[in-house]
Amino acid sequence: MMDREALLLRVAELTVPCTDDGARFVQTDRLERIRAALAGSPFRCLGDLPLAAIYCHRSFQPARPTVLVSNHIDSVYRRYFCASQGTEIKGTLDNSACNAVAVELMLADVLPVQTLVAFTGDEEEDAAGVDQTLSFLQEHQSLFWSLEVVIVLDVTEEFYETEHFTVENYFIERENQGSYLRFGRRREFKQYLIDMLGRKPALVKDSEPDESWQYEDHDLNCFLFGLPCRLLGADMHDDDGLAVLQDSLAVYAETLVRLTHAIDRDLANRAVGRTRRR
Repeated sequence: MMDREALLLRVAELTVPCTDDGARFVQTDRLERIRAALAGSPFRCLGDLPLAAIYCHRSFQPARPTVLVSNHIDSVYRRYFCASQGTEIKGTLDNSACNAVAVELMLADVLPVQTLVAFTGDEEEDAAGVDQTLSFLQEHQSLFWSLEVVIVLDVTEEFYETEHFTVENYFIERENQGSYLRFGRRREFKQYLIDMLGRKPALVKDSEPDESWQYEDHDLNCFLFGLPCRLLGADMHDDDGLAVLQDSLAVYAETLVRLTHAIDRDLANRAVGRTRRR
């Protein structure tokens, strides 16, 4: 079970500025806190880029099928706050709530070892952090060609109070014939995710733009794993912030662990099956 108190404390710790100019980070408070938290963890920094920090497990094997968990750390608030109030945590939580989930799961060493984690910038503008992440993986070809699924973590305005997580903006890879996960249509990928989750989640085929749109431009299986929230101001980026249910935050983290392990097991089985057929 997730240590809920540690998770809430991590959200508060990471609800600090992190800005960029579209080419590199220029205000790095959140990034530095993530780096400090992960120092000495089971994960090491694989790529330290101007707009992305990519981590891998110390037992990671580049040639094996891989899942990438991507979460943006850039923010556009003018002031920052975070406070627990009743059943909710309120604050300028886009995207510190999901950043905290990623960090806590890495520290607890509960993600599959074949999971890459990218903390990216420029999501609020052109998603250049995604481009830099994939350029780095392409420079190390075994990393890119081993990438099977991208899971984007972000807050969503969908299904607050009725669901603890959502699956949105799911796209399929079309060109890489060597992939273990090949889907002819998006609905096949949707069914695959339902199977991996063990139940039908709240689904939104085409929702607001997020990093998944940029990963789709690079022809990858990808989707948004959304953390439902409610707005406290006019929009997601209003300085009044947003609210997330504490129960949802914990369930979201626990479900991400189960989902990544289910996909990892499936990929391992497919790899064994392909080897036996040769």
